[in-house]
Amino acid sequence: SSSPVFRLATDTFFAHSRSSIKIQDGCNCECTYCRIHLARGRAVSLDVAEAVGRVQQLEEAGQQEVVLTGVNLSQYRGLYQGHNGKEYLNLAGLLQKILENTRSIRIRISSLYPESVDEDLCDVISHQRIQPYFHLSVQSGSDAILKAMRRPYRSTQVYRAVELLQ
Repeated sequence: SSSPVFRLATDTFFAHSRSSIKIQDGCNCECTYCRIHLARGRAVSLDVAEAVGRVQQLEEAGQQEVVLTGVNLSQYRGLYQGHNGKEYLNLAGLLQKILENTRSIRIRISSLYPESVDEDLCDVISHQRIQPYFHLSVQSGSDAILKAMRRPYRSTQVYRAVELLQ
């Protein structure tokens, strides 16, 4: 069974047009004005098999879309038991496993930090079932402000993420 952090899900709220699955909680960043790392603790991730299984259940129940949520999806590292043993998959790896193990359910991503948007993620999210809406968690375009805020990215990463997502 999963951690209590991941028990709440909207997989039973079928009056909604989409369900959501919390796949990540907490944060390893210690940004100046943020207290999430104190309130929610360090980043934790739902295991890949459990995340995939929850999406499969939604699909089997007739849901057409699911939103993958978390405090900081960029820090998703889900345990995966594959043919080569145990490994940890990032968000791109999880999305790939969901696509490989489902047939038609659409997938939406709640929010991304700019530094997590790279070629590997963009290859996966170009799939027709990944919905083309992306929210980047950006507080400023100024490197001086980002540094003072102790954010884990700089303006060049914001610009690059936007270019890659286009």
